[in-house]
Amino acid sequence: MTITKTLIPAGNPAAPGDFSLMSTAEADDQQVLAEPYVLECYRGSISDHVDWFDWGTSATNFITIKAADGEGHAGVIGAGFVMNGSTTNTAIIKQPYTNILGLEFRNSANFSAIRNVQAGTDCYYDSIICSNSGSDTDTSVAFEVASFRIHLR
Repeated sequence: MTITKTLIPAGNPAAPGDFSLMSTAEADDQQVLAEPYVLECYRGSISDHVDWFDWGTSATNFITIKAADGEGHAGVIGAGFVMNGSTTNTAIIKQPYTNILGLEFRNSANFSAIRNVQAGTDCYYDSIICSNSGSDTDTSVAFEVASFRIHLR
């Protein structure tokens, strides 16, 4: 069995979903997982920031945050789910066994669009788009030195 929830931005015809912000999904659903958890993100843009941490995950009970079927960016900037941040890192992954698939993260300040910190081991990132339009544009993606078993594709 898998727990599947939807994040649908306002303005998407499929709205409303289970959530309209990723931070709300992380806070409301936080738990020790007895089965995999999937957050399917639909096309559209949100302004938010999130720290994924304090869940109970494992190699068999993991978190997947991904574009819903037919809602991905297909390599085109702005064409799928876009999460915009401006006051801190847009998405911080501190949780082991977290997968991010087919999403776009942006930051308009001097922070990372997505940041994996040392507790975020055994994480997979596939087909993500990250950008930073602040004056320090070399921090779109950050992996801290103590992070290990990080898989990029």
